[in-house]
Amino acid sequence: MQMKFKYFNIPKAWPHMVALLEGYRPKFQFKMVKWYPPPSDWWKCNTDGASTCNSLPSAAAFSVRNHEGDRFGAKGVKIPNTQQI
Repeated sequence: MQMKFKYFNIPKAWPHMVALLEGYRPKFQFKMVKWYPPPSDWWKCNTDGASTCNSLPSAAAFSVRNHEGDRFGAKGVKIPNTQQI
């Protein structure tokens, strides 16, 4: 019998589980992001949302900074499952 995970099945027998996980090499993806400050005496509000258009909960966040990069506020919130609304 195997336990089902999102990406692969992990065997319940310990030796088989160890062998599978020892050979596992995750693939990483990254994207370089650079923050540019606003003009002098301005504030900048950066926002981000995470949603994959599915029925799972998502999140949204914001951060406010001045032209020197000092943070004045930030908040993140969970967004409920929108298909249940």
